[in-house]
Amino acid sequence: MELPRVTVEVQGDRVANLVVRAGVEVQLEAVLPEGMDSEIQWSSGDPGLLQVTADGRVTASGLGQTVITAGVTGRRGVISAQIPTQIVDLRNASGWAYEDVTAYYLAQLLPTSLCSEFQKGLTRGELARLCDQYVQKRHGWGTMLFTNPYTDLDGCPDFLAILRCRSAGLMEGTSETTFSPDGTVTRQQAAVVLARLAAYLYGDDGSGGTLTYPDAGEISAWAAPSVAAVTEAGVMQGTEKGFQPLEVMTREQMITALFRVDQA
Repeated sequence: MELPRVTVEVQGDRVANLVVRAGVEVQLEAVLPEGMDSEIQWSSGDPGLLQVTADGRVTASGLGQTVITAGVTGRRGVISAQIPTQIVDLRNASGWAYEDVTAYYLAQLLPTSLCSEFQKGLTRGELARLCDQYVQKRHGWGTMLFTNPYTDLDGCPDFLAILRCRSAGLMEGTSETTFSPDGTVTRQQAAVVLARLAAYLYGDDGSGGTLTYPDAGEISAWAAPSVAAVTEAGVMQGTEKGFQPLEVMTREQMITALFRVDQA
């Protein structure tokens, strides 16, 4: 079976950073400088983490970061290119979520920084990061003018994603001056953001049917229309216990919900 192929320029920036999945082999192929016809020798900066055969067959066995080096001997000596490489492992996703998480990743919609700890509670900053990448890939933000009313975003890696989501009306702060980027997201909060995202990108009016969950009375009035809408669209689902609006939304739950939005 032919392996997935990744093209790398030995002199250039076609692959500035490479991301590979643990458990998935890929074949590297090189584009050489014009006029050069030599054999590439590939090597790994950390063979314990990432194995690379001399002919460019890559196998990752752990999580982390390293470099892959492509070396070629030319008339002026050895030319080499070092490719920063990150290894992610989608196999850590739960069985029910694995296929959707993988498809979402292969569509380049999943930030590599969220390709781990899939059962972990999603933070508000991470939710903004997910929405930001989704909009960037599927629609583009375009030119945006925004201000920062929040005092708790100094040093936050999701600073711009948060402000873009706020400007688009996808997310709000926890007060007029705080966003609480490290706070976790509840299921009803996630439903509101998902409904707003569908409306922002696809013009969905956010209308839904009647809530029939056994715990419907626990869903806040401000979230009920969104919960009904995402339920009607099949984006979020409950269990025999109900919708569980106050339960924390996990990373993989949000990723699968976004995948369903994308497939709708």
